[in-house]
Parts: sequence; structure tokens; C-alpha cells
Amino acid sequence: MSKFRYEVIDVHGKIIKGILIEDDIEVAEDVLIAKQYQIIQIKKLFSLTIFNIRSNLNDEQLTAFCGNIGIILDSGVTILRGLEMLVEQAENKKAKTIIKEIYSSVRKGMKLSMAMGKTGVFPDLLVDMISSGEMTSHLVDVLFSMEDFYKREASVKAKIRSASIYPLILIGAAILMVLFFNFFVFSELKILFEDITELPVITNMMLQTIEFVNANPLVIIGIIGGIVISIQILLKIEFIREKYDQVILSIPGLGKVKKHVMTARVSSSMAIFIKAAIPVMDAISVEERLVANMFVSKRIALAKNEIKRGIPISDAFENCEVFDSLMIQMIRVGEETGKLEDMFFRLSDIYEKKSEIGISRLVALIEPTFTLVIGLIIGFVILAMALPIFDLSSLY
Repeated sequence: MSKFRYEVIDVHGKIIKGILIEDDIEVAEDVLIAKQYQIIQIKKLFSLTIFNIRSNLNDEQLTAFCGNIGIILDSGVTILRGLEMLVEQAENKKAKTIIKEIYSSVRKGMKLSMAMGKTGVFPDLLVDMISSGEMTSHLVDVLFSMEDFYKREASVKAKIRSASIYPLILIGAAILMVLFFNFFVFSELKILFEDITELPVITNMMLQTIEFVNANPLVIIGIIGGIVISIQILLKIEFIREKYDQVILSIPGLGKVKKHVMTARVSSSMAIFIKAAIPVMDAISVEERLVANMFVSKRIALAKNEIKRGIPISDAFENCEVFDSLMIQMIRVGEETGKLEDMFFRLSDIYEKKSEIGISRLVALIEPTFTLVIGLIIGFVILAMALPIFDLSSLY
């Protein structure tokens, strides 16, 4: 899609200027002519989108998009008219541009899912679900279900972000403290301790460390950058990533919280997909990507193969050896009573609450730990400065 700036004369002789988004200049001209405009000039604008510099939509934007499209289609309005209405109502420039692109593609006969995929800003999960809804004639149900899904995702991420604020503040304070000491205190200390022939070990250690850092900042940055890049490269190797994800889940405290967050996500999405009449096999295939953990993803893939052979979902998930017995038992009850959707929704609520409690406990543990670490660093620095001063004072 390209942007075209146009200047035209309407049927009343008024000059109108604007921007149009179309595949090429010929299509843009046809659109303007169809509106009975007399074209004065039209030219293509340079756009960063040709370099694919465009960020994906966040969960809040996806929630709004799915909800708005769902409401419009549920009211009986055609998809084209609905998209046109959304373009008129959109206040955000980015959203307006994206919906215009979708509208243009749909107007040319493209399906909604394909038009969304063409923009490159919608997650594959949503595009796949919309495509399934179009094929099964449950598009409205899918849209409302995905609205609920992204609303829940946004809620979980907001809780994790808010839990991260205090540790980040402490880290920032520690960094500022170190920088202040390095630039304003260290030079004075060095002058003060120059005449002392034998400094205490910890004072020597502190001064030599600071001198090394100041003398080799690029080397240290290079080492840190090299370590970070190496870790990222290693984590792209499937075997290493799988083992890494497995180790993370086994860490006391953190692993349990991650399992609860993951279980809440799986339960919520399974309930939503079943409600939207998405085939169970398709829903479980989505779960493989959704858990964002290669170890668990492979376990779910094994469960999917078992379900293909006719094994109940509860038994297949139990054989995964990933999910809690509570989840397995409730799924089993749902299968026996024919209320699997309700059970998944209940599981989602249960594990979202468990996730909240777990995150709160982690934060409660992290706060004193960070405070203790920073206190130890400050104590070490104060002791390193104080010992030589005490030695000096004892001489007089």
C-alpha cells in the first residue's frame, strides 16, 4: 500500500486536498473518479512503511478493534460499511491509516483476515482466528471472543508491569548512586588516600575496580554487549531454548508464578475458542504458540497428537506433566458433564487470582532483597572509605 497526496475539484466546484492509501496510482485515480472528482494533481508520497518500520498493535488497541468490528457486524451492517464507519470515528492517526488499508483491500474483494494480515500489524493468532471464523460462519463470535481474550491479556500484562515498577526504581537508584560516587566522590578520595602507603584490602579493591572501569569503559561495554548477544543467539537454538524454559519453570517461586500465568492464559484462550466454535485441534495448535515457552509448547504438541488418536483432553494434558492436578480434574469434569467451556472459564478465573497472589508475593520478596543488596553495596563503600580515615586519625 502507498500514500498519495491529491488535489481535486468536487461537483460543486470546491477544491479538496487530501491523502489516499491505495496499491498504486491507477487505483487511486479510479477511486477519486468514482467519487465524481475532477483530478487536478495526484502524486505518491514517500512513506517509511516501504521499509516495514511499523510497530504492532498493543492489546488495548486489539481489544478495541475486535470489539468495534464485532458490534458493527452483529448489528447487521456490512463489513465494508463497518470499516468505513471505523475510519470516520478513529481519532488515532495510526489506527485510521490501518483501517483505511483494510477497507481498501476488502473493497477489492479480499477477506477481512487476509486484509488484516496484509497490514503486518496484527498478530498471527488474531488473523488465524478471524480466518477460522470466516470459514465456520462464526466471525462475530470469534471477534467478541478475541476482544475478551486481549482484554484479559492486557490485564495480566498490566499487573506484571506494575509489579516491576519498584524493582526498576531500586535499580535506577543504585545506578545513580554509583555514578554520583564515581564522578563526584572518587577523585577526592584518591587525593585523600595518596599519602597512605598501605591501604586496607577492601579500600584497595574498591579503588582498583573504579580505576579499571574508568580506564576501560568501552571494553566493559563490549564484554557486557557480547554476553547479551551471545545469550540471545544461544537462546535461538531450539534445544538450548527448551532447556532454558524448563529451568525457568523449576526456579522456586518464579517458576510457580510463571506456571500459573501460563495456565490462566491457556484456560482463558481454550474457553474463548470453544465458545467461538473453533475446532479443538485448531485451538490446541494455537496454545502451542500462545504459552511462549518451548518446553511447555512441545509438551502440548505431544498432547495434541494423543487427542488426535482419540484420547480425552484431560488425559492428554495429564500426560504432559506440566499442568496442575486441579486443572486436569476440572477439565475431566467438564468433559463428563458437557460443560468444558464453563470449566475452562472457571479455571481461568482461579489461576488469574493465583497469578495475582504469586506476583504480589514475588514483589514482596524482591523489595527487601533489593534493599538488602543496595544496603550491602553502600555499606561496603562506606567501610572502604572509613577504614583509611580511622587509620589516619589514629596516627595523631
